[in-house]
Amino acid sequence: LGGGQWLVLYTSGGPALWSTTYSAGRLINPKNAASQAFDPQDRSALNRAEYADGLWVTASGTYEELELEETECPKGIRANIKSGMLHAWGFELGLPISGSGVFKVLYLDEVLRIFSSEAGPLGTTVVVQVKQSAIPRAEDE
Repeated sequence: LGGGQWLVLYTSGGPALWSTTYSAGRLINPKNAASQAFDPQDRSALNRAEYADGLWVTASGTYEELELEETECPKGIRANIKSGMLHAWGFELGLPISGSGVFKVLYLDEVLRIFSSEAGPLGTTVVVQVKQSAIPRAEDE
């Protein structure tokens, strides 16, 4: 799934927790960002939704491949979120965030990935992400 932070650029369909928090955060701060990081070394997963400078929420856990023999997309992944944390201007507060979900990796290359997941009666959620390190920073321009 590629290491490092991947920024959410587009979502459609049913709700996902970080998608919902991302949308709500954009009302407070249009420059906020939602991101995910999947570390292939230790299989850790980290979702992050930023609301303002110094204010963000994380949800962390692990992930596993569902089709070990399959090397091409689409590929099933299960994320197991164990805990959440509110980070507010140097303070941290644990949040009761946990759960498991399955999604499919529809496309993946060095800078772009596309996921989909079934949201029950709400339909399918599609998420497009870009690797953060591939996006030029404003101070570099």
